[in-house]
Amino acid sequence: MIAPTTSLNNALRNSPPSYCYCIIALIVLPYSKMNLIQNERKIPDKDERVVTYEECRKNHAASIGKYAVDGCCEFMPAGEEGSSAALRCAACSCHRNFHKKVVR
Repeated sequence: MIAPTTSLNNALRNSPPSYCYCIIALIVLPYSKMNLIQNERKIPDKDERVVTYEECRKNHAASIGKYAVDGCCEFMPAGEEGSSAALRCAACSCHRNFHKKVVR
């Protein structure tokens, strides 16, 4: 039983070191490229982002094959934050997902 472990150890010692460097480069490079792209675009942190919901995009005439929106221009929550009513719009009674999401 000693022979298989020693042959495995010898095989690992005799393998070229560049194989290990290739694996490390594949793991490290995507993160470094992502950091460069993020620094170029100057993406704000999550704390600095402001999310608003604008006009309603719900197609009320989809069942007849047409396109008609109700004209709601801004999402206004129907309830307090944290409640299920906060996800409904007070103006058009649509779910918040139907409104255009704008991240600033």
